[in-house]
Amino acid sequence: MTLLKGQYYDLKLGERGEKLFQKYFKNNYDNKIVKTRAMYEEYDFDIYDEDEKIGYWELKTRRVKSDTYTSLMFGLNKLVKLEQKQKDLNCRVYFLCYDKLMYWECYDIRGKQNKEWFIKRKVFLPTRGTYGDCVCIRKEYLKEETNTINSSMCMNTIEKKKSLRTIKEQEEKMKAFYEQQRKEADCLFLTDSEDEC
Repeated sequence: MTLLKGQYYDLKLGERGEKLFQKYFKNNYDNKIVKTRAMYEEYDFDIYDEDEKIGYWELKTRRVKSDTYTSLMFGLNKLVKLEQKQKDLNCRVYFLCYDKLMYWECYDIRGKQNKEWFIKRKVFLPTRGTYGDCVCIRKEYLKEETNTINSSMCMNTIEKKKSLRTIKEQEEKMKAFYEQQRKEADCLFLTDSEDEC
């Protein structure tokens, strides 16, 4: 299978993120972490307590700060797999962002947790040149694991510069958006004195 240039960079960043995550895990948890063997498996790690499988974790390495967007996303196919496993195993999706490591724990996806996420259909994935269905986890439901590791640690200098530029552009877009919203709100709500004229 031939990879597009963007796919190659995403794959390499993901691999470096996984190595960093495994190192962090081994230093901070007593359990054993095992990387899945298949390259395009629907999850990344099995977690064991001695010989008993107790966890099923996915890691998404991102080039943005944890608060750049109101949600963080991953493939819908992974949510389906997590839903199958959530009753028996500790299921988590980790997001290794530019500034910290965060996670979403899955225990009742279609029940108690149904307000924590939403599906975004036909999202254009520019590095792959295709469209896909994604699950977006609302930021307020993500838990911070640590800020001692982050995706900037596994980026080369060019990737860091590009990420910082993207982060700055997103912050400027959000600032402009909120300024426009404020202006539109000012037009809708006149002060009492103007209302009376």
